[in-house]
Amino acid sequence: MIRDKKKFYMALVLFAVAMAMNFPFPHDYPFGQSEMVVFMITVINIDGWSIYGVVNLMVLTASFYFLIKGFEKYHIRLIIAGILIFTFLPSGLVNAYQQTFASDIYAVAYDSRASNCKVTNYSETKSLARCNLHFQNHSSEAVLFSIKFHEEYWFDFQNESLVLLNQHAPYEVVLQGNEKRVITIEEEIDVSAVKEPFNVTEMIEVNIIISSDAGRREL
Repeated sequence: MIRDKKKFYMALVLFAVAMAMNFPFPHDYPFGQSEMVVFMITVINIDGWSIYGVVNLMVLTASFYFLIKGFEKYHIRLIIAGILIFTFLPSGLVNAYQQTFASDIYAVAYDSRASNCKVTNYSETKSLARCNLHFQNHSSEAVLFSIKFHEEYWFDFQNESLVLLNQHAPYEVVLQGNEKRVITIEEEIDVSAVKEPFNVTEMIEVNIIISSDAGRREL
């Protein structure tokens, strides 16, 4: 079935490199908010083309090319299998690691897609910021960590809101063993220096930084 072993091995190496470039652990912070995603790779973000994502996609495509050249037949099946592995294996490996060997903040999973922040302006100078952040501790031990908001956001007013929230950071959190919980952070912030006044702004897929004595993760 294998026609050219060198091309087959090259396909495996390039596939592993592409997966490592896109591996969502210990950090899982996108390079700008995704506008176009191909095979779980952010190719275009809000700032335009992502060079890192384009290179990642090129490496993955090259691995598929050598895979086809290395086999005599079943090309379509091999490509489909490769796409499925690339899409689902990394998250499966992360989940398996967090549920077995990981400890401290490395056992903590954060669901950015379910998390959100809402900032309501109730006067010319004051706003109320409320964030709901979804966490799960996969270890059996309690984990103490601190939270900061990642300030590299796509819109200026959102960036300013997160900068103002970070003035009160870090936010200390304790998750008990195997606990799944929504952490609510609520702060009154001074918006008198905000360039573009707003009444209400909502942010989804909120990116954060968690830290402990064990290390630091961007999520």
